[in-house]
Amino acid sequence: MKTLCISLLLLSSMLLIAQKDEATALNEMFKGRYHFDANKKGLTLELLKEGDAIRTDAFSFMFIDWDKVYYDEVGNEIEITCLEKFAPCIDRRIMKTKSRQQYPKTEIKVKDEKEAQRAINKLRSMAGL
Repeated sequence: MKTLCISLLLLSSMLLIAQKDEATALNEMFKGRYHFDANKKGLTLELLKEGDAIRTDAFSFMFIDWDKVYYDEVGNEIEITCLEKFAPCIDRRIMKTKSRQQYPKTEIKVKDEKEAQRAINKLRSMAGL
């Protein structure tokens, strides 16, 4: 039993390290626009304006419907949607108004489809998919 607990703890730590590496790569990709932080609870995504966070979205990877994460070419953004049974699962904070609400989806503005696909692949990797 002790060996199993240690193994699970090591596996969990390795997954978090891999998630942090992917978050670092996303931060380089979206430098100045968004900041990503992987943690034990999931992902925190900050929308930046002039280097300051103006909105923060946080969600658990397990509550996202990964089949519905896609690039919307009309809005030029990645749509991230909660699983129906967990919606709303995205905790959104608006810094200016200090408001906090739950939302069923969030979006990440991207430059183009290529950037969107790279980001989606990294997000899916962070979720263990």
